[in-house]
Amino acid sequence: MKITANGISMNYTLDGPASAPVVTLSHSLATTLEMWQPQLKALTARWRVLSYDTRGHGGTDAPKAAYTLDQLADDAQALLRALGIQRTHWVGLWTRLAKSSGALSASVWPIMPPIERPTQCVRGIPSARKSACASSAS
Repeated sequence: MKITANGISMNYTLDGPASAPVVTLSHSLATTLEMWQPQLKALTARWRVLSYDTRGHGGTDAPKAAYTLDQLADDAQALLRALGIQRTHWVGLWTRLAKSSGALSASVWPIMPPIERPTQCVRGIPSARKSACASSAS
């Protein structure tokens, strides 16, 4: 699906029970929301799952300019606002070899109002360690 948020057209999917708590899946660099496809069946049994293509990836617009982590976090917040999502859990991939825009975008959440910070952030599907933003979210 497509929606305009933060001045760009963003590609996203929203699956699972409408009344379930939301979990947002943010992909790593040089991938798309399709990277989460293997996890969707298990997650949508319990969660409302939002996956989206970040700026410059997949079906989301790729304006000609340098992108910043703050901008990627702004995009995510604008997407959540546009979809009417007030609260979410956040999952982004993080490994030692490849830092992820998905995990890093969540790291700027604690300093960015007005949407409520993620309930819990998980970085690193391989190690499933909680990021610093998990302890600061309330």
